[in-house]
Amino acid sequence: MYFVKDANFGMGEMIKLHPGCFLVFAGNPPTLKYTGLNKFNVAFMDRMVCEVVPPFTKTEIMKIFEKEATEKDLELLYEYYKEIRGLITTQGLRAEISLRALKKFLILRKEMSDFKAIEKGFLNIYLTDVKVYETLKTYTLRFYKD
Repeated sequence: MYFVKDANFGMGEMIKLHPGCFLVFAGNPPTLKYTGLNKFNVAFMDRMVCEVVPPFTKTEIMKIFEKEATEKDLELLYEYYKEIRGLITTQGLRAEISLRALKKFLILRKEMSDFKAIEKGFLNIYLTDVKVYETLKTYTLRFYKD
């Protein structure tokens, strides 16, 4: 197998890859859950093997954020994650909740007393879809007060 490092109009250097070499690409595919994304090139996707990453377990969430919150806050964070994922699924919302979003929620909940901070710093990532934004805003407010 060969790899073109610099195409340079067909004059680029050809590099031979080791037979055990694997190229890994990561990204959010343009499915119903991801809004605002461009479709990948069909030829590019035809050459890919897509792996769907399952939802994080409670143990994984607790481990990932263990240095950033108390155990009580981590329990609440996991419940929030689980409930939001369920809400997204049952209502068919075009959204996904990432680790980055969870971390933002955790930090804002811990350090800000005003829900406006959560609204501006966390929920604004869902502004591309009014239904998603309003649904998650209502639900997040319940968890924010706990």
